[in-house]
Amino acid sequence: ELERLSYAFIVERMETDDPITGYVVRTKDGTRRLQGFCWYTTFTTWTHYFRWDSRSEVAGLRASAGRTPIRWDEDGCLADELESNHRSGDPNGEGVIWPRVSEIALVGALECGGFLVQ
Repeated sequence: ELERLSYAFIVERMETDDPITGYVVRTKDGTRRLQGFCWYTTFTTWTHYFRWDSRSEVAGLRASAGRTPIRWDEDGCLADELESNHRSGDPNGEGVIWPRVSEIALVGALECGGFLVQ
């Protein structure tokens, strides 16, 4: 069973994430009931020494790849491309902002999560 997100976590994301962009999925009938939502924001780190490195043992991807059907950045091309992105900012202030990288902040869905994340 999936763990529920705490109210405090959601409030923290609302206060921290800037900008917030997102999508919603609603039913097609007259009620237009909410079926799911996805919100994303600009990727931000709170340290200067963050780096993308999917080949590192610390990332844990290599060990997981043999046990689960996940796809991962085996040759490091994705990590290298992410690492080459411009970033700037103060980790003690607004954070180090990666303006061309997005982070999925919250997803809530009733059988439409895959569609929202795509």
